Amino acid sequence: FGVVHYAGPVYYDVTNFLEKNKDQLHDDIKAMIRKSSIPFVGSLIKEEEAGDAGGKSRTKSRGPGKKGTKTLGAQFKTSLNSLVTTLNATEPSFVRCIKPNKAKQGDIFESDMVLAQLRYSGLLEVCRIRKLGFPVRRDKDEFFKRYKVVEPSATDLESLVAAMTASEKLKDGQFAMGKSKVFLKNKQSTELDVLREQAFVHQAIRVQATARRWNCQAKVKRWRATLQDVAAAVEARSEEQLVAALDQMNELPNGGHHLPVFRKAQALLIRLAAERKLVTMLTTAIKSRSKPTLMSAVQAAKEMTPALEHPVVAEAEALIVLIEKEEAVRENLRQAMAARDLTAIDKLMSQCEELQLEGCEEMKQAIALKARLEEEQFALQGLQKAIEEKDMTSLSAFLAKCSEMGLTAPEIDQGKKLYAELQAQVQAKNALTDAVASRDIAAIGAALDKCKALGVEDTAEAAALMEQLKNEEAIQKEIAAACEARTLEALEAALGKAEAAGMTSDEISEAETLKASIIAETACLGALSKAVASNEVGALGSALAEAARLGLGQTVPEVAAANAALSKLSAAKDGVGKLVAVSSSESVVEIDNALAEADKLGLQSETAYANAVARKERLLEEQSLVEELVKATAASDLQILSRHVASCMRLGISNKYPNEMAAAKAKAAELGSQRQVLMALVNSARSKDLGALEAALDKAKEMGMVDKPEGERSEEVNKALLMKDRLLAEEAAEKALADAMENPDDLTSLKAAVEAAVAIDLDSDRLAQARVILNRDEMVAETEALLDQGEKEGDLDKLNKALEQAIQLGLRNDRTESATKLRDELAKDVDVIKQLLATKETLYMQATSPSGITTSDVQRLTTKLDENKELVDKHKGRSDVMEVHVFHTRLHEQLKVQGMLEAAAANPGADRKEIMAALSEARELEMSMDVMVDLSKRLKELDAAYQKQREAADEPVEQAAYEDANKATEERNKKAEQKKYAFQNYPGLRSPDDFAKGVLLQKRKLKEGMLKWQQSQIPRSLTELDSENSKLAVQVHKSLLGYMGDKQMQFPATLAQDILQKGLEKPQLRDEIYLQIMKQLSSNPTADSIAKGWQVMCMCVSTFPPSCEFELYLLNFMHEQKKKKGAVRNYAKYCHRTLDGILASGASGFVPSVDEITAYKERPPVLATVELVDGMLLTEELPVTPDLNVGKVVEICTHFLELSDQRADTMGIFVYDIPPDPTSGIPDPDAEKPYADLERTPRPLRNEDYMGDVIVQKARQKRDFKFVYKRKIFLPSQNLPSQDKMYNRLVYLQAEDEVITQGNLPIKAEDLALRLSGISYRVALDTDFPTDTASMINSEECPFVDFVVPEWRARKSVEEWASQVLAQRDTLLAQDPDALQQAFVEEVWNHDLYGSHFFNVHKLNNDTAIVQSMPNDLKIAFNAAGMWVFDMSMNIVQSYGYADIYRWGGSSSQFSLIIWNQDVESTFELKLSTAQAADMAGIILDYINAIMAAAQMEG
Repeated sequence: FGVVHYAGPVYYDVTNFLEKNKDQLHDDIKAMIRKSSIPFVGSLIKEEEAGDAGGKSRTKSRGPGKKGTKTLGAQFKTSLNSLVTTLNATEPSFVRCIKPNKAKQGDIFESDMVLAQLRYSGLLEVCRIRKLGFPVRRDKDEFFKRYKVVEPSATDLESLVAAMTASEKLKDGQFAMGKSKVFLKNKQSTELDVLREQAFVHQAIRVQATARRWNCQAKVKRWRATLQDVAAAVEARSEEQLVAALDQMNELPNGGHHLPVFRKAQALLIRLAAERKLVTMLTTAIKSRSKPTLMSAVQAAKEMTPALEHPVVAEAEALIVLIEKEEAVRENLRQAMAARDLTAIDKLMSQCEELQLEGCEEMKQAIALKARLEEEQFALQGLQKAIEEKDMTSLSAFLAKCSEMGLTAPEIDQGKKLYAELQAQVQAKNALTDAVASRDIAAIGAALDKCKALGVEDTAEAAALMEQLKNEEAIQKEIAAACEARTLEALEAALGKAEAAGMTSDEISEAETLKASIIAETACLGALSKAVASNEVGALGSALAEAARLGLGQTVPEVAAANAALSKLSAAKDGVGKLVAVSSSESVVEIDNALAEADKLGLQSETAYANAVARKERLLEEQSLVEELVKATAASDLQILSRHVASCMRLGISNKYPNEMAAAKAKAAELGSQRQVLMALVNSARSKDLGALEAALDKAKEMGMVDKPEGERSEEVNKALLMKDRLLAEEAAEKALADAMENPDDLTSLKAAVEAAVAIDLDSDRLAQARVILNRDEMVAETEALLDQGEKEGDLDKLNKALEQAIQLGLRNDRTESATKLRDELAKDVDVIKQLLATKETLYMQATSPSGITTSDVQRLTTKLDENKELVDKHKGRSDVMEVHVFHTRLHEQLKVQGMLEAAAANPGADRKEIMAALSEARELEMSMDVMVDLSKRLKELDAAYQKQREAADEPVEQAAYEDANKATEERNKKAEQKKYAFQNYPGLRSPDDFAKGVLLQKRKLKEGMLKWQQSQIPRSLTELDSENSKLAVQVHKSLLGYMGDKQMQFPATLAQDILQKGLEKPQLRDEIYLQIMKQLSSNPTADSIAKGWQVMCMCVSTFPPSCEFELYLLNFMHEQKKKKGAVRNYAKYCHRTLDGILASGASGFVPSVDEITAYKERPPVLATVELVDGMLLTEELPVTPDLNVGKVVEICTHFLELSDQRADTMGIFVYDIPPDPTSGIPDPDAEKPYADLERTPRPLRNEDYMGDVIVQKARQKRDFKFVYKRKIFLPSQNLPSQDKMYNRLVYLQAEDEVITQGNLPIKAEDLALRLSGISYRVALDTDFPTDTASMINSEECPFVDFVVPEWRARKSVEEWASQVLAQRDTLLAQDPDALQQAFVEEVWNHDLYGSHFFNVHKLNNDTAIVQSMPNDLKIAFNAAGMWVFDMSMNIVQSYGYADIYRWGGSSSQFSLIIWNQDVESTFELKLSTAQAADMAGIILDYINAIMAAAQMEG
């Protein structure tokens, strides 16, 4: 049913009407919400809404008193009532929002839709109702105030209405007076408003007239004040006041240029600027004390008309006089130095100090020479004193000093001789001291002999020691003889002498022990005789025990007699007698037997038993001691051996073991001698006495201590041998040094001797002196090299430095004399060169002045160069002389350019090229003449007209013109790299003062930031524009701030479009726009703002070019920005490439749409390089705007290739991933993905894709890639030859790539594989087809194996394949290459997989039998026939037509297909893991669309 509203009928459908009105929640949900612990949640369901949540049943009856749950309609009604109540409590004013279209896009207006909205909202009905009555109703007070201006004489409402009625401004029937309001018809209200507006205009004109009169009066007052200020500034001759006053004159009509006071002020300003430059030049010259510059500047000051009168000129003249005086003193000082007159040098140095010439070269050299002369005098005097005093330390120091200074004098030879003598005496004294310390008679004797030979005194103590040692040696011999004879009297006498001499040694101790032993033996023998006489067992046993203790054996008669007597007595007694008998036994076994019998007899308490035990212990001790003695003798340890010998003697067993004792004593004597020899070796090595060391080594050799392997020799002997070798080497090195130093001119020998001495670590005074000589020689060599360099280069500073070093080294020879002469000549030359430079500086000041130069100015420098031609030619390689020459050439060029400028200025009809050439040449010379300002303005006007004409013509460019344009582009870019073309140096910029003129607050900050990013709007244009264009420039900056986000504004794309529109329509604004963008990109702290600024720059360089004057500055900006990193660099590269193109071709003639501008926010503009299949570049760095999709790029590439075949629309762009270098260390971003092991195949882009998105994606993935242009869609109906050769070539290249390079099309027949390989090889090499297989196989550029079909390469050797193809050589060469290419294509276009797109995938599911039968790793192919499924060995698994593929889709890592299985008549899902899901989906869709389109065309 329908309900007819005022706006139209509304229809309803009652089907499920009540069901749709239900929106109740379940009771359990209501109960749960209401019981929430959160108060807010619990309040969402009111009590009545909760119903019977406690479990009580709810009746369906809606009788009286029963409250049911509110329906949706009831709730809506309640909500509307509440809204109406709220609205009635207010006085609302409504704004109706109307949707212009259903697409929700701008610039689309659908009238039917808008009319329906107006009707449904009731606006039309309201308008109709209001028209029936008095729709306009105004309060009486409001009416009077609003329309009083129509009748100014009216004083109240009645008089106003009466007056307006009388004048028929209010018409009967068109208004009515109410109690509080005046009611008006629409027409009447409109008429009154028109009258009101007219009245306002009249009053406004009156107000404007008054205001303008006041403004004009104020202006005239300001102008008069300005003229007074200018006059005052002229009177005061103040450059600063003049600049400020002339700046104010810009407000006057014509800038005041027509007034005499302006011309006078302008002329004075130029004069003051010249005076300022000249004063600055004089001040600088005074500071630098440059006489030529001073004289040149003073001359220029006098030549001014009138002559410049300034305190600095007088100061300069006085300084010239002072400098001339200084020059005279310096010349006298040079002469005194040449004469080496110390007195004159001192006097002239004092004069230099008075003139404050401490830093001049002559003063430096004089100081060095004075120090040298005084140092020579001091060294020779000190040497003489050291010789007289024989002070070895002072002598060595002064000899080294003289060697260091390179002095030669008799005193030096005398000192060297004396030093050698003193050094020998010191060595002799040291050797004597070591010999005395060793107490070696032979060493002391040798040392005393050496001292005597060298005249060394103070040797008495050593001689006395030697006598003492001789006496001690005699006493030791006497003691040894007495010990040998065992004569008590002789031994006592010898020991007495030793005691008197104070001798203490091991030998004397042994002698004392022997003495005591002899005395004890004598007593023992007496006791034995008495015991024999007494014939008592006890006495005999005791005496024999003592004899046994003293080592007296059976060879002694007394001992034998006692033993015989004891034996007789013991035979009479059994036990005790045997014990007594064995108490003197020498057999431990005999004693043990006797003790055993005594133990049986119980005789342990007998004294004889104890004596037998003691005897046994004594024998065991003796045996142990003797064994140790034998071991010590074999061990050759003197200390241990001496201790054991002493122990044996102390026990008195020497006689008992004579052989062992004799061997031990002999060994001890031998070891003692060796010890003395070792001590002699150590002492002689420590004292480094070669003679004593050799003598000690000879003794050691005699004793067999040397002739042993190194490992068996003692450490002392090894060290002594090493020391001997070292001392011999040092002796040889010393001799070599001495010989070399005798001939100081032979520095090669001296250097070799020093190197040899250093190699053995020699440390001696002679080596130190030799090093001083060599170091001095190196310094001399450096000085001579510096002299050579200074002479060769004509460098005065280097010559002065070298001569100063020569003075310090004492060099005075022909070489230094010639260098001094050259130095003086160069000094004079330098003065002349300084005069030339001073003239150059003066002329440069004139050349850069607004008035320029004249022929007479140039002639001044020409004359000076001619006068000094010989000198200039002599020093033509000097940088300053070259600088003067270059400047002289520049002056001639400037005269020529000034003529060009004057001719262009005088010719009103001068064309753009003439003016541009003149200005370009002038700016290359950094000229700043007044005439250039006017010519620059004319050039801007002419360039704007030229650009307009060029854009309107839009003529195609011929190939020759392209080549010229490319050459011009290269030259222009190279020129733009110069720093002087930084955009801050653009001559068309306003001055900072002019830019900030009229600004009151933060003026200084505004001036400093004139060319830097700012958030606020600029007060006026950056360039010098007229008033109208300056206002437009301010609007442009506002729009720029809005688009870049620096200022919040709506519709940023429209703002950018407005900027581009203004730049395209008004060429005068183009440089301003570019400068504003460059300003906002400089010192910008916000990354987003920078990106948007570059977006505007990209749009501008694609829309309109800069002026011819500004193009180099814009290019320089691009060059500098390309040096940065990240997005800025990419934007700059794009802008630079696009700018080169638009400079060559002119403005594009159209402004991008809002949608095209909005695309910049979605993706950046890019430079795309596109290749063909064979790697040949199709386009290099093609500028691709963000709105340019792949389809448009394909069209561009097709246009570049000039393809005429209708099948060109089957071409596309493919993305080839380039595998990373394994050695680069760059990680694979997809290494953790399940498809990481899959090789990526070429990705076919859809025409709707954007290349900018691809580049951004690859940059984020950190993958290298390339774009390739090739055919994408292959339909069997299109497999026909073409008349377009380029199209045929592209198809062939792709077919060859699939068969030969990729191997994607399996070739089953060998003959076909051979034919295809031969065609590929023939086409690639053309007529360079080799005539032998070796050349085919070994070619580095085209190895034949690369042309064999991949699957057939391993079936035969390369040689076999090459020979088979070589057999077809003549046949192949006889055919046309184009025909062979077509034959190749025709051989493969019937292949099932021809034109297929392959994708490598992993299978993810196994939920159906057909999927389970497939391997996990698959290769999927799509072509016109449908979808093919292969394993990785290219064996077919399944195939499906597109009709069998019901659905498909995927994500970034998976792809899913719903496929109809004809065998079971049901669908199944195939899930695949791949990174190319979108590519697979796209190619399926592209093929389906292509097949459908082809079917429609056939139908």
